[in-house]
Amino acid sequence: TVGPAPDSITSADGATAVVGTRFSFTITTTGALSITKKGDLPRHHRFVDNGDGTATLSGVPRKAGTYPLTIEARFAKRTTKKIVTQAFTLTVDPA
Repeated sequence: TVGPAPDSITSADGATAVVGTRFSFTITTTGALSITKKGDLPRHHRFVDNGDGTATLSGVPRKAGTYPLTIEARFAKRTTKKIVTQAFTLTVDPA
């Protein structure tokens, strides 16, 4: 069995939410020290680094749309840090 590559983001590169419905998605990695995002989330959404190699994107969307993000995971690599990025799209469908 082949597992995930070391120093990688292992969750899907997109998720779909529905207007008016509580949404939660977990970003997973192979043990990142920190996870951040670049790009704007819909109002009423949060991105939280859980400090354990995962992050949570959650909220209740109020408006349909597409939100492109870049997820950045930072890994320790001897005396330097390695940064892995993933293009991520949050799609909010109408109710």
